[in-house]
Amino acid sequence: MKVATLADTLVGRFFFVNLPRVLLLAAFVYAPWAYGCSNWFERPRPVEILSTLLGFALLLWIGGCAVRRLFPRVHAVFGAATLFILAYGWAVTLNAHGLYDDYYRQFVPLDSPWEKGPGSVDKAVSTAMMLRLSALLGAAWMAADVAARGPWRRALVWTVALAGASIAVLGLVQKATGAPGIFWQFSWPPYPFFGTFKSHNNAGAFLNLTWPLAAGLCAAAFRSDGRHGARALWTGALAMMLASVFVNVSRAAMALAVVMFVGLAGWLAAGTLKRHWETRKTQITAFAVLSLLAVGIMVAAGGWRVGWTRWNQLTGQIGPENPRLRAFRVCVVDMLPDSGVFGFGPGTWHLKFPAYQSRHPGSPNYFKYRWQYAHQDWLQTAIEWGWLGSTGWAVLLLGGCAGGWWNCARFRTRKEQDRPAASTPEDRILLVCICTALTGVLLHSLVDFPLQVTSLQLYAFTLAALAWNSYRWNDGY
Repeated sequence: MKVATLADTLVGRFFFVNLPRVLLLAAFVYAPWAYGCSNWFERPRPVEILSTLLGFALLLWIGGCAVRRLFPRVHAVFGAATLFILAYGWAVTLNAHGLYDDYYRQFVPLDSPWEKGPGSVDKAVSTAMMLRLSALLGAAWMAADVAARGPWRRALVWTVALAGASIAVLGLVQKATGAPGIFWQFSWPPYPFFGTFKSHNNAGAFLNLTWPLAAGLCAAAFRSDGRHGARALWTGALAMMLASVFVNVSRAAMALAVVMFVGLAGWLAAGTLKRHWETRKTQITAFAVLSLLAVGIMVAAGGWRVGWTRWNQLTGQIGPENPRLRAFRVCVVDMLPDSGVFGFGPGTWHLKFPAYQSRHPGSPNYFKYRWQYAHQDWLQTAIEWGWLGSTGWAVLLLGGCAGGWWNCARFRTRKEQDRPAASTPEDRILLVCICTALTGVLLHSLVDFPLQVTSLQLYAFTLAALAWNSYRWNDGY
C-alpha cells in the first residue's frame, strides 16, 4: 500500500489528520489550567508537559503533511518570520559563551564554536527557552494551517473561548469563597493570584485575550435562527469573563477591557447586529440587560472595593521611586545599549539585570525581590534578542495584528470577488474579535509581562497566526 493511500484510510486519517488536531486543542485547555504555565523558574514541569504534548502533535502533523504531500497553508511572511526567529535563537544559543553559576552569581566562560560571534550569556537557560519557543511557534504554524478549514477553525475558537470562561469561573469562585491559594491550598508568602495564575496581571491579560472571542461567538449566534442554546452559553460566558476582569483588579487589564469592549460593542451595534435589530430586538435587549445585571452582581460579590482601592493608589505610585520606573531606567540607560544588535540571549534578562541594578545607588531594598521580568515585554525582548532578533518578533506579532485589521477593512471596502476567503459574516466577526484581542495583549505588554508567560504566548502566537492567515480561510475540511 502506498504511503499516500495509507493516509487516506480511516486509521491513517485518524493518526495523521484528526489526532494531531485534537492534541492541539487539548494543549489550549491544558496550558492555562497548568498554573497558566506562568513561572517556569518555579514550576518547570507544566512547561515541559506542554512542550512534550505540542511536540508530539507537531510530529504527527508534519508526518501527515509529508505523507499527503501537502505544504502547510501559512502566510509566507508569517512563515519567514517564525523561521528567522527560530534560526536566530538557536544560533546564539548553540554559540553560547557562558553559563550562570547561581550560587556565586557570576558567569562561567564556555568554549563556543565561534568565539567572536554573537552568543547567549547562558547556554542552559537559552536552550530551555528555545525548546519552549520551538514548540509554541510550531503550534502556531499548525493552528494557522488547521484554522484554514471552517470546522476546525470554529473548534479552535470555541476551545479558546471556553478555556477563558473556565478560568473566569474559577477566579470568581475563589473570590466568593475567600480562597487562600489557587486551588484552595495555603501559600506563603501570599500573592495576588486569580484563577490559575499567580499574578493577577497575567490573569487579566489572559482574560482579555479570550473574552473577545466569546463576544464574537455570541454575536454570531444572534445572527442565526434557532441557536438559543449558543446564545445563552456565550452570553453567560461573556458576562462571567467581563466580570472576572474587574474582580481580578488588574488596573491595566480593566482599562484595556473597557476600551476593547466599547470599541467592539460599537462596531457590532453599528454593523453586524443593526441588520437584525428589527427581528430580534426583544431577544438582544433582554440578553444585554441580563448580562449587565450578571456582571454587576458578580463584581459586587467578588469585592469591587479592592479594585476601587487600587485605582485610588495609582497617583501615589507614579513617581521616581516607583520600582518599575527604576527598572525601566536601568534597562534603557544601561542594558539596552550593551545588548546591542544581537542581545544577551533568549531568556537571560533575569540573569543580567542584577549586575546592572547594582550600579545604581540606593537603599538595600532598592529592588526588594529578585526580578524575573522587566515588566515591559518589548524592552525585555530587545535586550534578550537584540535589535536583529526583535525585528522578527515585531513582524510576527505587530505584522499579524496589522495584517488582520487590513483584512477586516478589505471585507468592507472591496468588491465581493476581491474579498479574502473569510467572507462569511461569522468569520468576519471572529476576525475582528481576534484582532481586538491581539491588540489588547500587545498594548498590555507595554506595561507588564504577559508575553513572557507560556499560556499567553501560546494564545498570542496562535491569534497572530490566524490574523496573518485569515485571507486563506475557507469552509473545507
